[in-house]
Amino acid sequence: MDTLGKRIQTIRKSRKMTLVDVAANKMTKGMLSLIENDKAQPSIENLQHIAKMLDTEIGSLTSEFPPAKLREILDEIHAIQRANINNVEAASQLIIELIQPIEKKLPLCYETSQIILHYIKSFSRIARYEDGSDAAQYGASIFKEMSLYNEYLQALRANAINEVALANYDNAFTILNEAYELCRSDYYFINTDIKISIFYDYAASAFAIGNFDTAKVSITHLIDTCHTNKAYFFYSNSLRLAATASILFGKIDEVEHYRNLLDRFTQFDQSEETTLLSDLFYLLYYNIGNSNPEMVIVFGDKLLENKEVGNLKQFVYLELGKAYYQLEQFEHSYTAFNKYEHRPHEVLHPIDQAIYNESYSYFALVSDKLGHYEQAKYWATEAYENSKKIVQFFDQDFIENTYKKIAQQKIDRY
Repeated sequence: MDTLGKRIQTIRKSRKMTLVDVAANKMTKGMLSLIENDKAQPSIENLQHIAKMLDTEIGSLTSEFPPAKLREILDEIHAIQRANINNVEAASQLIIELIQPIEKKLPLCYETSQIILHYIKSFSRIARYEDGSDAAQYGASIFKEMSLYNEYLQALRANAINEVALANYDNAFTILNEAYELCRSDYYFINTDIKISIFYDYAASAFAIGNFDTAKVSITHLIDTCHTNKAYFFYSNSLRLAATASILFGKIDEVEHYRNLLDRFTQFDQSEETTLLSDLFYLLYYNIGNSNPEMVIVFGDKLLENKEVGNLKQFVYLELGKAYYQLEQFEHSYTAFNKYEHRPHEVLHPIDQAIYNESYSYFALVSDKLGHYEQAKYWATEAYENSKKIVQFFDQDFIENTYKKIAQQKIDRY
């Protein structure tokens, strides 16, 4: 680690200046030599003089991480991300390894806030949720100290994501409640995209703990903010969230209210993204809220042809598997389910987790019916264990009964 004296000496030599050049007529050559060898501490006046002669900032002398060094670290982070553009996990691991040893040595400044933001967002991407929560709390504390409230909100959100992954939904709700109140305040300027993300996550966390009324209020603020700022993707996604949660809570009037809003908006904005979100809702609507497996297959096939579907096709495969099961087309059901690529460490918000749990139970049933007993046991257990971590939706009995049925069948076989 460079000392103050060593940093002064390094900069002086890089400028090709002698001790006499820097000392000038303000201090002696001997005193400057003692300072460079860490045998004396400079006064404020001497430090100001040295910085002036070296044409640099005092911070470059006194900090182990001057602004130029911090910018180098940011450049290195960006280089890591570019080199691993198709491997987020590898990039995240490298960023953590780069920043963790120096995390609490960095000075409080804007460059540091950007470094720490990259750092704290990396943990959830490699399933290090507890470490990520600690890092996010530290980041939030320094951002608040620097009055960087947009960064502070991002740290709170990162912390909440880790808490959701750890199934600490009450903790996530408490964290996001603070973020939500700050976003609603007139005393801070909060970027619109951050505000929308907080409103969305707060509504999702409220649904997760069964607080439907709070979720509705947040959804209203979210929809208003999206509409005012023409954030159409989030607008349609927030309607989908509200309608989906209403299905899971069995609130039929609410389902139809949000469905009608989504239909009207989809007619107004016919972009591929909005159409995609509408089709995703109807995929679920016909599979749970208004059981019509034939329509599920229509929407499922349409979604798989949509070039914007991306990783959401995993959700489509699960819903198609369930629909084919209900039609007693068991081979088709089993084929669709097996196209699903399970990622055990994936962080799902609780609404999605509830939907996945039901599909896992159907996967278990069709596996059992076709004689794949170990696979049936795996998916029945996965659904049952996951369902115990979240608020009890109306499908809980089905999941529990499926688990008990398959577990008992295994006992009977042996």
